[in-house]
Amino acid sequence: MNDVRSVAFSSDGIYLASGSWDNTVKIWELAYSNFREIQTLKAHSYAVYSLAFSTDGTYLASGSRDNTIKIWELSKSKFREIQTLKGHTNDVRSVAFSSNGKYLASGSWDNTVKIWELSNKKFSEIQLLKGHSSYVNSIAISPDGRYLASGSCDNTVKIWELSNNKFSEIQTLKGHMNDVRSVAFSSDGEYLASGSGDNTVKIWELSNKKFSEIQNLKGYTNDYRSIAFSLDGSYLASGSGDNTVIIWELPTITEKIENYVQKAINKWQIKDEFEKTSDYLKRMEKRLEMINKLTTEAISYYKNKYEEKIDWYIEISGSYDADSETFKLEIPVADEIILNVPIDYAPSFKKNIDIIGINNPKIIYNKGKWVLASVEFRNPIDNKTFLYDSQVIVTYDSVTEFTFTFEPINWEELIEDETQEISEIDEYKINEDIPKTVNSNNNAIAVIIGNCDYQKIKDVEFAINDAKLVKEYLQKTLGFKRGNIFYNEDISKGDFELLFGTKENYKGQLYNTVKENISDVFVFYSGHGAPGLKDNKGYFVPVECDPNYVELQGYLLDTFYSNLSKIPAKSITIILDACFSGVNIYENISPVVIKVENPLIILDNGIVLTSSKDTEVSTWYNEKKHSMFTYFFLKAIHNKNADYDKDNKLTFAEIYRYVSDKTEGVPYYSRRIHGFEQHPQIFGQDKDRVLIEYE
Repeated sequence: MNDVRSVAFSSDGIYLASGSWDNTVKIWELAYSNFREIQTLKAHSYAVYSLAFSTDGTYLASGSRDNTIKIWELSKSKFREIQTLKGHTNDVRSVAFSSNGKYLASGSWDNTVKIWELSNKKFSEIQLLKGHSSYVNSIAISPDGRYLASGSCDNTVKIWELSNNKFSEIQTLKGHMNDVRSVAFSSDGEYLASGSGDNTVKIWELSNKKFSEIQNLKGYTNDYRSIAFSLDGSYLASGSGDNTVIIWELPTITEKIENYVQKAINKWQIKDEFEKTSDYLKRMEKRLEMINKLTTEAISYYKNKYEEKIDWYIEISGSYDADSETFKLEIPVADEIILNVPIDYAPSFKKNIDIIGINNPKIIYNKGKWVLASVEFRNPIDNKTFLYDSQVIVTYDSVTEFTFTFEPINWEELIEDETQEISEIDEYKINEDIPKTVNSNNNAIAVIIGNCDYQKIKDVEFAINDAKLVKEYLQKTLGFKRGNIFYNEDISKGDFELLFGTKENYKGQLYNTVKENISDVFVFYSGHGAPGLKDNKGYFVPVECDPNYVELQGYLLDTFYSNLSKIPAKSITIILDACFSGVNIYENISPVVIKVENPLIILDNGIVLTSSKDTEVSTWYNEKKHSMFTYFFLKAIHNKNADYDKDNKLTFAEIYRYVSDKTEGVPYYSRRIHGFEQHPQIFGQDKDRVLIEYE
């Protein structure tokens, strides 16, 4: 006896199989409400990691650490080995049958998925799916057999579509920050769930042949080991390494419709860059009309998806009631209905129940569920049709059925006089009336750096202005103590190492100042960044640095993030107003494209906001005498400008939304004033963390 690594039920619920570290599979049979062991299957030479029954219960597949899959056939209440599937070169961690039993898929730690086809009671390999760059931990096939999902240690889920008896990769789902341990489809195939070592479960919705993330579930302090949907699709169960199981309730049909409409209307009501204000105002007059239209569209969309999956059947419940001339029928959607069938036609109707046709079913949304409003039953023998009508009122104002929470329109920012000249700059002043709040963060530690006066390259003209104003905001708005702020101008490589440590010794001044699990850390940098010409890594540029020797004289971003990750802070916030493309550094060569290591992998408790993408320039806002990104970052904080939900709390997600706004943020003004593309970036798992709570 040893650890049980996998269990699986047969579709009829009679058999339960369990796979163990002791290299065996045990078969348990349900008898008189109890399961009893009836057989031990011994064939694998190492642990059994995965099990799956075919839908008809004929076959059981077992995947093992011995790199093989065993096929067991049920005959006369006994399972016997009929085939060993070889080809994987590492552990077989997951197996799954398609619903029609034609295909068996196997996922392995050799980074591949194999597809086996059943023909003449033999399984043969027909396809090898390559695409993952690391172990495949889990696979699942959608109920309709159209899609296969594979979860891997490369932190992704790949979607493969079946067409012409071949699976082709159509999508890679990214977002998890650690191994994907488990994947599962809902019974209707509408949702895919993925559980990860990053302690989250992501829910992906299928729409227009694409899966999109709609929810990120957090609730564990350890990794997700297994996930499963309930048969009715109402619940998702997840098991974790913290010894608990969490039950999640899936969105109801009402919530799905509301989400559909809210997303659509929020997108619709955004003013286009090339739309006149007068035209925009006229369009907004039709907002309620658009809400009604989108609600009807959403109901139709989800109704069609629901109808596609209905398996229509008719069963007579009980005997014919001759006095009322009615049958009680069991039918999908309505469960049981009372159908009037005149007594002269009742015998034929009952005799031919298996061939009675269902025509023109009308399904409507009513009070949070799908209701069968009417349907016709046709007996082909008598050529008679019998109408069922539930008499449900189907005319209603669709909007009143839902509770919508749309994003507000900021009417105050609309200029009604279209002839008014639009200035190149806005009239906002971020250095006046800096908000004072009740925030008190006496244990927080900040490092502020403004590198302006460079010795061997062009200056960053407004870096000192940025640093000084950020310091003022930290004290007045965020409640930092003056003595807990390391304020620095024009620092050298030695200063970087003193503050943040070296590759060999991470315990710099910042590390030694932090109170373990109490201090919040805030780091701001305005100045030059550069890529190494040889190693293509990102570097901060100290003021004395020759950029041609930045690998020797610069401060490596990898060291910066690595050392910060070792600081036992409560949280870490990093604001970087610098580009690392080399555009402003290397004047005689083309810009260098670098790939800086993703800080999310290192900073589990960190949020990083950067001024631009790797290959972009970080521009200045000359009229404001600040860097473009720092100006909009502070403007987001000033006067609650980025507090979109008006709850007097400012999250990093709201700040990022504000600075990256394509019509009013950094991308627009950088393009308009300088002709450069600049798109701020955000990294970190806890984007909903609150930075400021206003009075």
